[in-house]
Amino acid sequence: MSTAPDPKDRSATSTRSAPGKVILLGEHAVGHGQPAIAVPITRRLSLTTALHPNEPGPPLADPAAQSAVATAARLFSLNPRQMTVRTTSDIPPGCGLGSSAALSVTLVRTLADLTHHRLEQTELLDRARAVEAAFHGTSSGLDVAVSALARPIWFRPAYPAHATPLPIAKPFDLVVAITPEQRSTVDQVRQLRRRAEAAPTAYTRCFGGAIIALASDNAPGIAEALRSAGHEVSISHVD
Repeated sequence: MSTAPDPKDRSATSTRSAPGKVILLGEHAVGHGQPAIAVPITRRLSLTTALHPNEPGPPLADPAAQSAVATAARLFSLNPRQMTVRTTSDIPPGCGLGSSAALSVTLVRTLADLTHHRLEQTELLDRARAVEAAFHGTSSGLDVAVSALARPIWFRPAYPAHATPLPIAKPFDLVVAITPEQRSTVDQVRQLRRRAEAAPTAYTRCFGGAIIALASDNAPGIAEALRSAGHEVSISHVD
């Protein structure tokens, strides 16, 4: 149960940081209920939250960020107008590298600190998922899970989400190429959903066969699942 900060304390602050992420397998399929594999990256976002019980904090310029802060404040029974949130980050925004997830995780953790609320892992992930929805509409929970756990995971969306840490036998370098053009995750998800609705058989086969085989390390089923899914998408003329 949360304990509100002392109203006389005008210097209540907390700072947390979290990494970005890269999804190795199942980036869009996870939004359709299928498993995925993701890993954290070395780039991070740092967030500081300050509470001002007796005076309003400055408003945030970004409407999505405003909504995220309001959602997080509501989860901890706080007034978002009496909060100041500042971030520093080297995670490029609009590149699918989890900047909004890192913000959601750190925001929830700082508010838990300030309200003396000890969060269990499931509660942390559920609250961060709710906050991230302010950016993407509907969140699978994968991004916040890998950002919060800061380690490679096998993930399957559910309530509660199922995230299993993956052991890494040997260290390896992962090279991520970033283009200058930023894209909206919400737009990409909507476009894929429209294509999936236009050719449900093809995309259901792809999400339910190839992705599961790949993310579950089902080697014998990978080739056939990919061949069958590719054939379905091709004959449906869906890009």
